Amino acid sequence: VVPNEHSSKLLVKAGIDHLCLLKNYMLPVDFEYFFRKLGFKLAAKFFARFLQRLGDIFFFHASRNARCTINELEHFNEEIDNLWQSVKDVPDILTGSKSSTFLNWKYGKNPDSGFQVLQYRTSTGVLVGYMIFSVTDSKLHIFELVSIKNKYSVGMTSELRKFAKANQLVGIYFCTTPNNPVLKVLWWRGFFPIGGDLQLLCKGEIVTENHPWVFSGSDRNL
Repeated sequence: VVPNEHSSKLLVKAGIDHLCLLKNYMLPVDFEYFFRKLGFKLAAKFFARFLQRLGDIFFFHASRNARCTINELEHFNEEIDNLWQSVKDVPDILTGSKSSTFLNWKYGKNPDSGFQVLQYRTSTGVLVGYMIFSVTDSKLHIFELVSIKNKYSVGMTSELRKFAKANQLVGIYFCTTPNNPVLKVLWWRGFFPIGGDLQLLCKGEIVTENHPWVFSGSDRNL
C-alpha cells in the first residue's frame, strides 16, 4: 500500500510496516528547457547541445535487427500472455500481474489518460518487451516496462527517447522502487531521482529491500 499523509500512522499502528520508498526518476530530453528553468539562460543552448549529443551516444539501439512500433493502446492478446509467462518464470523475481486480461481492464477502460504502447520485437517478429506510457503537460510517464532482458529495456527506452524528441517533450518519467533491476541499466543512461518520494508499506515479510522484486507506480490504483 502507498498511504497518504493522514493514513500512514494508522496503517503502521495496524502492523503494516515501512518497506522502502517509491521514487521518481527522470530522463531529461529537452535539456535547454531544464537549464532555462534553473535560471541558466546564457549557457542553456551550449550545454544543452552538448548533453543532447551525449545522450545520443548513450542511447544506442540494442539490436539493429530489432523492430519497434508505437500505437494507441487498443487491446492486449495472448502474445502478451506468452511474454508474461517468460517474465514471471525468471527465478527469484517477484512482480505483479501483467496478464492480457488484467492490462485490458486496467488501461483499456481507463477514462483518465490516453495510454500508448511501445512494442519491441526481434527480427523474426517475436515480442520481447513492451512499455505502456502516457503524455501529460509535455511529460512522458512510463507506467509499465516489461522485457525478458535488460538490453531490450535499453532499446525500448532509446525508441521512447526518439519519440519524446520528435514530439517536443521535456522528459521521460518513471516511478519505481530503488531495487528494481532495470534501474541498473537506466542509471547509466541518464535517469536520476528527482524527489517526491512516496512511502511504500507492506504487510508481512513477502518481500524485503534486498530481495529482487519489481514494483512501479503502475502497481498502484490509477
